[in-house]
Amino acid sequence: MSGDKIARRLAKTDAAQLTGLARLAALKRDRQMRDVVKLAQARAKTLRQLERLSPATPLAPDAPELWQVTLQHNQWNENARRSLNLNLAQQTGAWLQARDAAARAVGQAEVLHRLSTHRRDDAGR
Repeated sequence: MSGDKIARRLAKTDAAQLTGLARLAALKRDRQMRDVVKLAQARAKTLRQLERLSPATPLAPDAPELWQVTLQHNQWNENARRSLNLNLAQQTGAWLQARDAAARAVGQAEVLHRLSTHRRDDAGR
């Protein structure tokens, strides 16, 4: 077998391997992107819940009979806000990590796609 034939056969093998890697990278990219979307949606839901919480209600000086109820409501509201803010912080951290991972996956998929396309073109010559 001549050196040219061996080189072409190796190029075809490399092209097939790169094509397989490019497909796997595309699957990983798609999964990572879905993760980012899901995390962003959960984060947006938490933000909406925070927006729906009412601000602290001031005590009515002329209605002392409502003070206890107002204080209980304000306490409940503050606990809910604290819990939602904690969730939001955790969701934001997870979302940022997923976003960075997705960006890497997009880059890897693009590079492997270009390499596999380039190798297929070279193998066909």
